[in-house]
Amino acid sequence: MKRSKQILNVLTLLPFLAAAVALCLAPDEIPGHWNASGKADRMGSKWEVLIWPVLVLLTRLGMAGLTKLVRTKDKNGAANATFLEHSTMVVLAVFDFLSLYFMRAAVNQEFDVERYNRSVWQISMALTGASLIPVGNQMPKLKLNSTSGLRTKYSMLNEETWRLSQRFGGKAMMVSGVAIIILAFALPGIYSFFAAMGVLIIMCIVDSRYAKWAYYKTMEKQEPPD
Repeated sequence: MKRSKQILNVLTLLPFLAAAVALCLAPDEIPGHWNASGKADRMGSKWEVLIWPVLVLLTRLGMAGLTKLVRTKDKNGAANATFLEHSTMVVLAVFDFLSLYFMRAAVNQEFDVERYNRSVWQISMALTGASLIPVGNQMPKLKLNSTSGLRTKYSMLNEETWRLSQRFGGKAMMVSGVAIIILAFALPGIYSFFAAMGVLIIMCIVDSRYAKWAYYKTMEKQEPPD
């Protein structure tokens, strides 16, 4: 079994193992939801600890199906499937962190969520930023496809525009990841989330504009027809 598959299996099973422990230790009624300030505003059944593991599993299955489709249908399926596997790893890692945190809060009724809430937002955003760096590093290796990468109306018009767009998009994603990490530790609590969303929106706008520019630049280099 490939190492990537082993890592994905561990990331998928870890929340289920944690949930099994939580179900044995948690009281019948646990906090089911916390507001933005970290105060519990709803109580629910202890079986709600299974929500995060199920979410992780569904994410894994959905990405596995997409990866299999890319591997079998795309002309350059092998390279693109590797990109999707790496992307799945970083998404599951973030989900695992969140699931373990909230399970701990559910099991330990004395755990001060309000006290640690700001830190959780910051750590989650820092992990999100960190996850963009390896994904961005893989983007220039992507071949033209219909499922992953910087895909716009212009980036998919020809191979050269695609190549330029993925190279730029990958660098933009890595820079955005570093910016999100810095902002995560510079801004308290939920403000780090809003900052991260702002960085991602700006990145998408810039990427889209670059893809359009790259297409017209590519067209200028082509020799006019006889």
